[in-house]
Amino acid sequence: MKYWNHRNENELNEEIVFCADDRESCEHYGPVCRVFDTDSARLDDGTAVKMAMDFYQVDEDEAKKTIYPERVVSYAGAWDDIEFINYLYDNNYFSDFDAIETGDGAIVFDASLMTIVK
Repeated sequence: MKYWNHRNENELNEEIVFCADDRESCEHYGPVCRVFDTDSARLDDGTAVKMAMDFYQVDEDEAKKTIYPERVVSYAGAWDDIEFINYLYDNNYFSDFDAIETGDGAIVFDASLMTIVK
C-alpha cells in the first residue's frame, strides 16, 4: 500500500499524486489519508525510463535517477517537470499505466484510484 495525506476529502484535483510507503512520513500534509493498492495496478514496466532517456538525451543511469527519485514526496525528479509530463501525455504514456513505484513510495497517475482510510 502507498499513502497520500491531504487536507480534506474533497481535495482530489491532483493529476499526479506522490505517495509514500510509510504512512507517518506524509501525515503532516493533512488528516485525510488515501491509499493506493499497487497489487491491482498497472505499474510502469520501465517505459518511463526509456522515455526519459529520449526526452532528456541522457543515459539509462541518469534517466533512472530522475524517474525513480530517492524521496518522492519531497523531490519528484522528472515528475515535477511539466515539459516532461506533457511529453508523456503526447506519447500516450498515461493510458497504459496507473502508477510507477519508486524507492520510497509511488507516483499515482489517477487519484480516483485511491481510497480513503480512517
